[in-house]
Amino acid sequence: WNLAFFVLGLACDTIGTSMMLEFAGGLTADVHGVSGVIAILLMFVHAVWALVVLVRGDEAALRSFHRFSIFVWLVWLVPYFSPMFFALAV
Repeated sequence: WNLAFFVLGLACDTIGTSMMLEFAGGLTADVHGVSGVIAILLMFVHAVWALVVLVRGDEAALRSFHRFSIFVWLVWLVPYFSPMFFALAV
């Protein structure tokens, strides 16, 4: 069921980001825009790797997957919180 949530999260984040890109008139080359693209790409890699780990059933791969999950989540937090931090700085 974790894989289903990874894929659902990727789909929802991609749809929401696409809607915001349309609303904002395109992608910006700032911290928020670049880290957002990186985060979505990492979420895709994360979902694919989750599938591979599930199919393999390898304990070592599962442990490294959990470490990668934390890394992906930390990267995802950058575009999530950056608008708030930049708004506070103004």
